[in-house]
Amino acid sequence: MWKKFNDFNVYHEKNFFEKDVSEAIFCEIESLEFTLVSQERHGHYGNVFKSKDSKLPDDTETYAAQFRKADEREGSKTFNEKFENQVVQYLKKLFPSLRYFLRPNIMRIDGDCYFRAHNDAYAGEVGYTFFFSKGWKWDYGGLLTFINENGAHPIFPENNSFLIRNEQAKPQHFVSPVCSWAKNRYYYLLVGWASSENQGASDVRGDYYDFG
Repeated sequence: MWKKFNDFNVYHEKNFFEKDVSEAIFCEIESLEFTLVSQERHGHYGNVFKSKDSKLPDDTETYAAQFRKADEREGSKTFNEKFENQVVQYLKKLFPSLRYFLRPNIMRIDGDCYFRAHNDAYAGEVGYTFFFSKGWKWDYGGLLTFINENGAHPIFPENNSFLIRNEQAKPQHFVSPVCSWAKNRYYYLLVGWASSENQGASDVRGDYYDFG
């Protein structure tokens, strides 16, 4: 797999889009309506998210997540154009076998949101996340953190940054709850996956598109 992945099987690139493009995407996302989504998956820590790490949840616990999902997935025209003409081409150049891509979900992370420890190997071979934020601080919480036997690797949601994940390595990760002192602060995640084969549709993830 790609040599730029770190020991946690991720790669974080800053300032991915040109500044004016990034500002346009942020502005368009800000105008969207979001619905709170709550998930509970009993038994997942005994199979799908099973880990030998004693510091991760075991099969007596329940996976849970809560996030705000944009009612209109394609609500940013600027991002949609860049997704097809820049993002897909960028990823296909790095990983030539990729053919099917999920258009990213747009999520808002605020005081109601979190994701318990999990991996996304079932969703695709390569995962990707864009961060858009304004004034976020380290101690606000809500940090995407990757874990392995050697420790933890937190990702700060820096505006206009791009994270690529090696899903085939099943990197375990979580998003911690946002702290109370963050008040009305929030940031955005645009999360998608890509694969050499069609992974099938999902109510939350959406449809795979053939960019062969």
